[in-house]
Amino acid sequence: MVLEKEYESVVEFVRQEQPATDSVSICGQFRGRGGDARVVEQQAIDLTEAGYNVTIFALEADMESPEGVDLKVVNPVHGHPLLSKVYWILFPLLPWMVYTVWNLRKFDTIIAHRYPFTIASSVTSTITDASYVYWSHPSANTAEGFSGLAGVWSRFIHRFETGGWAISNADYICAVSEDSKKYLESHIDRSVTVVPNKINERRFTQVAEPDDLREKYSIDDDDYIVLFVGRITERKNIHSLIEVVDSVSEDIDNIKLVIAGSASQPDYAERVKDLSGPNVIFTGYVSDEDLAGLYSISDVFATCSLEEGWGLPITEAQHFDTPAVAFNTHPAAKEVNDKIMVEQGDYTAFECALREYID
Repeated sequence: MVLEKEYESVVEFVRQEQPATDSVSICGQFRGRGGDARVVEQQAIDLTEAGYNVTIFALEADMESPEGVDLKVVNPVHGHPLLSKVYWILFPLLPWMVYTVWNLRKFDTIIAHRYPFTIASSVTSTITDASYVYWSHPSANTAEGFSGLAGVWSRFIHRFETGGWAISNADYICAVSEDSKKYLESHIDRSVTVVPNKINERRFTQVAEPDDLREKYSIDDDDYIVLFVGRITERKNIHSLIEVVDSVSEDIDNIKLVIAGSASQPDYAERVKDLSGPNVIFTGYVSDEDLAGLYSISDVFATCSLEEGWGLPITEAQHFDTPAVAFNTHPAAKEVNDKIMVEQGDYTAFECALREYID
């Protein structure tokens, strides 16, 4: 199906394209508070408030489902990382695939964000009247940011999320940004429509007190704060950000880099911690209240991430009037006002941009 329109929200999309819809299933990751999990969460909130009956299907989940939203975790080895990876790969061949299709058949519209739900959704839409919407996130080859087993895993997932019959068979294909749209259209012979991500402003109704945060994370009143928010993975290129901030600290010693996020790749997390000096603060997972406070007290948000479908933290930083420095391949950075974008890989220009906001 070809869509010439673009939509401001998932609610507008469903209302216009599927006006008879009453129930919606949203399938994807719901763990680690990563970008795609936040998109699933926000879509569930928006659609529920618009009057739809919403259920989230996930293979992994460590987040609370929004009020009024059901959550089904279709993974008997949930919580066991290695077994879960094997389960993801074999899912289309397992009885849980049948169980998932059996449950998805009850919904009018199915929104699938990730493999293997793309396959389950495609099968369901083929044998029922349900409409299948594939929601794409990548804007580049995500596997390029990983090495070792993580790279093998990422290449496998990338293959099934950018092509194949389960994608081509979708009734609608949406992407979170123009970059994601162009990237996916370069892999499949289908038209893709853009529905941009939005932040959940209600997450930030409570803001931690600046003095409490400074004491908690050992930040002095006169420190310049560079903030990064996201999971600690190779694709986020955090080691390069640390090196840039270290270079700045050679003549601006009261600079702190705050890395707010959990370690999705423990080996890589250890590597970046070994690279870090006393001016780098790892917070681990932070509450929404603390995160809002960190956005508020930071002088600049910075990310050297190598690939983002959108990049919600930059949009969140803008919500708190915090400027951003990012590569020019970052979709969200292109949409905010107070930012400096540099060519990807130009760390000299990146350092100059940081200095401009700090100096």
